[in-house]
Amino acid sequence: MRWPSQIQRFWSKVITKTNCCWLWSGRKTSSGYGRLMWDGREIGAHQISWIIHNGPIPHGLWILHKCDNPSCTNPDHLFAGTHSDNMKDAIVKGRFKFNRKRKFGEDNASHKLSKEQVNEIKILVGNGLTHQHVANGFGVHQSTVTRIVNGEKRTMG
Repeated sequence: MRWPSQIQRFWSKVITKTNCCWLWSGRKTSSGYGRLMWDGREIGAHQISWIIHNGPIPHGLWILHKCDNPSCTNPDHLFAGTHSDNMKDAIVKGRFKFNRKRKFGEDNASHKLSKEQVNEIKILVGNGLTHQHVANGFGVHQSTVTRIVNGEKRTMG
């Protein structure tokens, strides 16, 4: 059960409530996502906003930002989606950055994509992303994505 004090604590940390983003002033992760204790566990401030305005988060879904502002708690800027929806959104909007510190792709000529990456590529293309968008997100050539989708190339490590 949600205690009124939980809701009051949530609202005390929302510093701007307009038609634009509602900014979070409480504790944040290094990525800028607001965090707060809720029903005995710490969760995202945007998730709490979803719960207050829409009820429980549907099983298996994430709460995503339309505005791409991790500290936003405006319920009009939030939507429920899958991990794949989140990846697709990140790639389309240019937020997905391949981790070059781990020397993948062109930085390491002998590198092969992991099984998880190959599966994610197939899911993203299956959800309507172009081969070029997916290739850009994973730091590989478009032809690599095409060969993976067509089953012509096994690029797992």
